[in-house]
Amino acid sequence: MAQGFISQGTRAATAKASAETKSGNWYYGYDCIACDKLFAIFDDKTKGAPSRKLLGEGHLSVACPHCGGNRTYLQARLKNFRQP
Repeated sequence: MAQGFISQGTRAATAKASAETKSGNWYYGYDCIACDKLFAIFDDKTKGAPSRKLLGEGHLSVACPHCGGNRTYLQARLKNFRQP
């Protein structure tokens, strides 16, 4: 069974601006609901290795750095990715 962190409620988060991300580095983020572009929120210090998931009904409220759309995302849907 995978281990995880239980998260509830809604927390504000700040997306990284494109200038704050570096090619080849790993991040956690979302595909924007409004513009469908991928954006980073947190550094992935595991560099893509399988890690613990955020479980529960917690959400992150965050504005997309590409279109400015402020949306609420389920924390359990955070995905890790390598910046091209």
